[in-house]
Amino acid sequence: MPSAFTPNTCGFLGEPIQSEAGIVIPPDGFLRGAAEICRQNRVLIMVDEIQSGLGHMGNCLPMHEGIQADVMIVGKALAAVSIIRMLASKEILCVFKPGDHGSTFGGNPLACAVARAAIRVLIEERLVERSAEQGKYFLKQLRAIRSSAVKDVRGRGLWIGIELHKAARPYCEA
Repeated sequence: MPSAFTPNTCGFLGEPIQSEAGIVIPPDGFLRGAAEICRQNRVLIMVDEIQSGLGHMGNCLPMHEGIQADVMIVGKALAAVSIIRMLASKEILCVFKPGDHGSTFGGNPLACAVARAAIRVLIEERLVERSAEQGKYFLKQLRAIRSSAVKDVRGRGLWIGIELHKAARPYCEA
């Protein structure tokens, strides 16, 4: 058992891409390795997809590491209302009984209708696939830029970050 785990460890929670940290993408195989350790120790694999939500499913574990998370927490991109949802396997969701868990907008008909419409648009307009295609092209073009100001260009799909050698604020303001 890894030293970070104890017999009381029930879950591993992480962001497949750390957005606020500057579009930090773990090295290939990291998440798959973490999942293997979790499976060996009967620890739930939970991914925080609050920022990407279903609007960027190309980020989530099954798409990039060939594994399935037990729980995926989604939100902002799912609907244009304050809604946070947890997606999980039937085995996990069956643990919850009516009244065990509540939320501010849980079961709100408008929030649910907006979320269903958002999912329908994602599927019908192939937004995940288009994001992957356009992101690949965009990253290639950005990486071709030769500038002493650019330290690194990284991303997945259209979730792209450019790291500079100096403060970015003056560029943003310009």
